[in-house]
Amino acid sequence: MVSKIAKIGTLDFGLFQFYPVLNHLIIAPSSRGVTEMSGIEKVCFQALISNSPLFFKFQMISTFLDVNDLDVDENLITDHVKEIYEFDVKLKKLQFLDYPEKITYSDLKSKISTVDFDRIIHSLFLPGRKEKLWAIVEKRVESYAHPLFAGDVENVKMIEESKKVFIEMIQESTWFHEKTKKAAILKVQKMTKMVGYPEEFEKTGALDTLFENLLILESDTYSILLKKIQRFKVELALENVASELGMELGGRLYAANAFYQPSINQLRVLAPFMDDPIFDSTYPEYVQIATLGKIINHEIGHGFDPNHRGKDENGEERDLWLPEDLVEYEKRVKCLIEQYNEYDDPDFGKKLNGSVVISELVADGFGMDVAWKIFKKLGLASQAKLIGFKDYPIDKLFFQTVAVNLCNQRSKKDVDFAVQFDTHPTDSFRVNGVFSNMKAFAETFNCPVGSPMNPKKKCDLF
Repeated sequence: MVSKIAKIGTLDFGLFQFYPVLNHLIIAPSSRGVTEMSGIEKVCFQALISNSPLFFKFQMISTFLDVNDLDVDENLITDHVKEIYEFDVKLKKLQFLDYPEKITYSDLKSKISTVDFDRIIHSLFLPGRKEKLWAIVEKRVESYAHPLFAGDVENVKMIEESKKVFIEMIQESTWFHEKTKKAAILKVQKMTKMVGYPEEFEKTGALDTLFENLLILESDTYSILLKKIQRFKVELALENVASELGMELGGRLYAANAFYQPSINQLRVLAPFMDDPIFDSTYPEYVQIATLGKIINHEIGHGFDPNHRGKDENGEERDLWLPEDLVEYEKRVKCLIEQYNEYDDPDFGKKLNGSVVISELVADGFGMDVAWKIFKKLGLASQAKLIGFKDYPIDKLFFQTVAVNLCNQRSKKDVDFAVQFDTHPTDSFRVNGVFSNMKAFAETFNCPVGSPMNPKKKCDLF
């Protein structure tokens, strides 16, 4: 079955689709939303028993409206459909010139060899059109064909330090019981890491073998190129499911990103992520912690968010927390949800939904707490000062460096869509909301008790 799907070159089959995840093949409803169109078979049946195109159009529109719970005057629909139908009848009565005999492009060029049709057609393209199209083609395969990361991947030290301090935070918890602490600590200890890119990519000839089945011809059109690439990607995904590839290709390995893979309890820091402006080996240590370090801690924190907390050190579904600890955890999670719901965001106002973004809220909280603890372990006296900030307190600079990474233009997202479907908190809350829960921030900036950045009620996780 898998080989046949690969030959077809698509994973979406209308009523259902496949999701290759590592070596698993998940079957789910189609993303095209066909399952929501119940009643469409009724339309087809009524169309068969009726000879009236008008009747068919009317029933089709009515059914779609019913399926989507839309109440529209049937007379209005009838009038509109009738007008379109009458226009179509009149249009068909008009006299048009007969089409000349069809001729293929290759025949046309051979019969009129004195005309350079290729040059004429290319001259009609917008300037830069070819480059734009080729950029799209390259982007479709960048996850697989991007040049190998040639920079320093020795950032394991930062990850190990993050894991060490994360464990210390668990040990210092005032409400975790010993059994829960042991399970949580073991999960962090056993968390594996992939830094830069998978080891398989370093093997000589690995990528050459990978692209053997992607045959690109100079004569291929843009459309054909995209179809070939789509089929190639489906084949790779399914070969990975069948464990025949010998190279793990999950996710966009060359995106500027870091993420947590819950099914195998693994932290992944991708190559472009360890580059300017997020990371540079010449940055002072406190800047590295505020940028790359904070994000690494955030991803480790995903191992303890509401979605992944119940997985053990091997990524298996096995809840090892004591019931009383789970009750306390859910109470603290609820605090974050309510805080986010009440947050007056500069872009969306008080229309946020904490339940949708709670996993990211939890990870953000863990990420900042651990980053701050690592920062305070540094010998700040020996740290190099940034140009222009020699007399500026490093504690303040640390928080402001974190904030700079989340600085963005005003959101242009639709409010309703963002609130219902965006699983990440707003940039504003990821700075002000997270900082307001930290006593360290209030002390660093001398925020009065009861002020927005030092509220009396704070949401503390561990």
